[in-house]
Amino acid sequence: MAAAQQLEREATTQRDSAKLAKAYYQFGKVFNARANYLQAQQYYTKALGILTRRADSYELGQVYLRMSELEAEQEHSLKCIEYARTALAIFERIGSDKGRMIAYGALNNGYVKIWMSQQQSDRQHPLWDTLWQYTRASERLAYQLQDSLAIAEISISMGSLYAHAQDRKALLYLNRGKDYFQKKARLYLYQLSSTWITLANAHLALGEPARAYEALRAGERVYRQMAAENTIDRRFLETYIRYHKATRNFPKAFEYAEKLRALESKILLADREGAISRLNIAYETEKKDAHIKNQQRELQLRAENERNQRLLLGVGLCLLLGAIATSVAFYRLYRRNRRISHQNEVLVKEQNHRVKNNLQVISSLLNLQARRLTDEAARRTMRESQVRIESMAILHRSLYEQEQLAQVYLPEFVAELVENVGQSFGYRPSEQRINIDPMFLDADKATLVGLILTELLTNAWKYAFPDADASVLRISATQNERMLEIIVADNGPGWDGTTDQKSLGIRIIRAQAAQLQAEYGFKQHQGTVFWLRFSNQTTTL
Repeated sequence: MAAAQQLEREATTQRDSAKLAKAYYQFGKVFNARANYLQAQQYYTKALGILTRRADSYELGQVYLRMSELEAEQEHSLKCIEYARTALAIFERIGSDKGRMIAYGALNNGYVKIWMSQQQSDRQHPLWDTLWQYTRASERLAYQLQDSLAIAEISISMGSLYAHAQDRKALLYLNRGKDYFQKKARLYLYQLSSTWITLANAHLALGEPARAYEALRAGERVYRQMAAENTIDRRFLETYIRYHKATRNFPKAFEYAEKLRALESKILLADREGAISRLNIAYETEKKDAHIKNQQRELQLRAENERNQRLLLGVGLCLLLGAIATSVAFYRLYRRNRRISHQNEVLVKEQNHRVKNNLQVISSLLNLQARRLTDEAARRTMRESQVRIESMAILHRSLYEQEQLAQVYLPEFVAELVENVGQSFGYRPSEQRINIDPMFLDADKATLVGLILTELLTNAWKYAFPDADASVLRISATQNERMLEIIVADNGPGWDGTTDQKSLGIRIIRAQAAQLQAEYGFKQHQGTVFWLRFSNQTTTL
């Protein structure tokens, strides 16, 4: 920080715009390392404002690479790829092999995040060839330049890909990169600590939790030698959660999940994504004033949504459905305005991301409140409300992580709902059969179906499974022409739905079924069976 401040003073005194751009770039790196993404984005944008008025240069491409890295850390894969492509074009125009090598790596990083977000491990997936295309291009240039550091970093990137594909080649590449950083540990503490984490994840993917734990402990010993980094700290917590899940130590997994949630809440307060988006729009406006008219309506909608989100934190569950309705309305608006530029698609995804984050904050607040309650009935009610909110968060995560902006992939959505309820109650049924036709469901219908399934699953975990010797859960969804039928069954003591008609759960099911214009009912057959049928225009895959 001191060096950047001194450089800024010198640039101001000498009226040297090139030096001032360098100072802004250094400030951006400092704030990026501290995970203060808002400040980092501000300084990178200032540097671009100076450098874009000049001829293409290595420094200009370098700033775009940093912005690509910044977007990658925030899981904005599309923006990460966009900035990396811009940097690559600049380096190709000026003939910089080193710049091209780094840009290929940034492109690979962006596509890796998309590939992993889709939970892919299939090498036949189209993205697999794209990933290796950029990885091989970067590796070829690294050997051509005889850049040992780059070769080590690319080896780790290749090892990560193989680990996600559950291929033991991952260990060969990861250990090659780790050995390089260990030889020069004083210079590369950050990279060495990060490599140990990646190696631990590789062992977990290969079903070797004991070796994963050893790698994590080794990484922590390195981590303690350097200043705390939020990015590394978060990766340690995430990997410990995976380790304890793999060893079925669920209390420990929950403990680390709470630590991760606290850290992400801290980062969320420092990184206002709405402000970052406004900076991006301001920069684009300086380049093309013509975009102002096309984006004016979207900016007003985003401002209104931000006000709704602040109110959401204060009033809780009552405004939750209103926020979701605003999100669905936003998607419908997007479909009607097909002529609006690609920038609008990015705005929609960012809006959903903010709603999802606020849902997580509300869930955390309910969890904290439940811990302070002494009445068990009140705590149980609070936990059920938390499960409902988390089902909404799952819906929004499904929306912004997929290419379909207003549709949810039903098999993944249902599986994640079941996993979420199981984690909330701390155990799984003895047998779990989920058979969902591969299909997409509109966002508004997915919202209603998600609330119904959440109530049914919560009821099964509360009343059916504790009384069953060998608990069984069956869920099926079948698309027959234009009718979708969903069946949820358990082997509990049985319930026909005629009692407790005034309970909150039954009222929620009744209300959501009415909005779906659906038929539904309960019956007893070796437990409780619920069926739901409604018209669905979305075709199966």
